[in-house]
Amino acid sequence: MSEQSVPVNSGGPRRKKKKLSRQESLAFTVLLWLLILSMIGFAVGMMIKGNGSQLLSTGISSPDTEEKIYVYPTKEALLIVDSAWIGVPMTNDTVVSHAFRKMIELEESQFYFQDVDDSYFDDALFIGDSRTVGLRDYAPFENADYFASEGIGTYTLEDTEVEIEGLGEIGLWSLLKRREYGKIYIMLGLNEIWAGPEEVAENYKELLDKIREAAPDALIFIQANLYVSASYAEDEPVFSNDNIRALNKNLSKFANGKDIFYIDVNPLFENENGDLDDELTGDGAHVYASLYQEWDEWLKTRGIILKKPELVFEIEEKK
Repeated sequence: MSEQSVPVNSGGPRRKKKKLSRQESLAFTVLLWLLILSMIGFAVGMMIKGNGSQLLSTGISSPDTEEKIYVYPTKEALLIVDSAWIGVPMTNDTVVSHAFRKMIELEESQFYFQDVDDSYFDDALFIGDSRTVGLRDYAPFENADYFASEGIGTYTLEDTEVEIEGLGEIGLWSLLKRREYGKIYIMLGLNEIWAGPEEVAENYKELLDKIREAAPDALIFIQANLYVSASYAEDEPVFSNDNIRALNKNLSKFANGKDIFYIDVNPLFENENGDLDDELTGDGAHVYASLYQEWDEWLKTRGIILKKPELVFEIEEKK
C-alpha cells in the first residue's frame, strides 16, 4: 500500500454527528417556515404600500390630521392599505386575487377634499347660531343662503324662522321644501351645551336625520363648534373648551365620509393652549368681523368634489 493511500489517524476517537431529535427537527422546520413567510410578507407589504400610496394621493383628508383616508359606501369587504380603507365589491363570481394586477372601477363614487372657488357655494345652505350670523353679515358667499339666528340650537331650531332673500320669514323645513341645496353646513350645539355634550349630540343626531330626509341628495358638513377664550371659559365654566371638545368629538362620529363630513375650523383661530386666541376676539366667543373672510377662505379648502375612482383592486373570475 502506498504512503498516500494509508489513512492517517489523528490519535483521538472520531466523533459521530449528532442527529436532531424529532422535536428539534420540527422546531427547526417551524422556525424556517416562519422566516420564509416573514420575508414573503415583507415583500408583499412593500408592494402594496407602493401601490397604496398612489391611492392615498386622492383620498379624503381628515381636517385634524390631514391623513388621507378612503371611505367607500360598500361594506361587503374592507382591506386596509397604509391608512386607506378601500371598499371591494364581492360577489359569488369573483374573488380578490392579487392587489393591483389589474384595475377596476367601482360603481360607487368617491369624494375627496379640494380647493374650490366662491361658485361652489352657490347651492349651499348654512345653518347655525351667532357664529354663522357672523359669516352671513361679514363675509357671505354671494348666492348661498343662511338660516342663522343668534342663540338658536338643536332644541329651538325647528321653531325658528329667519329672513331668506326671495322667501321672507321662513322655517327650516319649509325652506328645504322650497329650495334644493347641494351642500348644507351646520354649526349648532354650543348654546345648549349646559345640557351635556352627550345629550346635545343625541338631539343633534335627530335633527341631522331630519335634514337628511328633507334633503336626501345634499352633502352635509358638520362644522365643529368654535372654541371660546380661556377668560370666557373661566367666567362661564359650562362653556369650557373641554366641554366643547367633547361635544365636537361626539358630533364628528356622525360623519360617514360619503355624504356627511366633519370639518373643524378651530386650528385657524386657536392659540397654543387650544383656546380661542384672545387677540382674535373681542367678547371671547366670536372672532372679529375682519376674520370671517379668513374663515371663508378656509372653507374653500374643504370642498368635496365627486370623482370616479380610477384604481382600486383587481379581481378575477372564479373558474
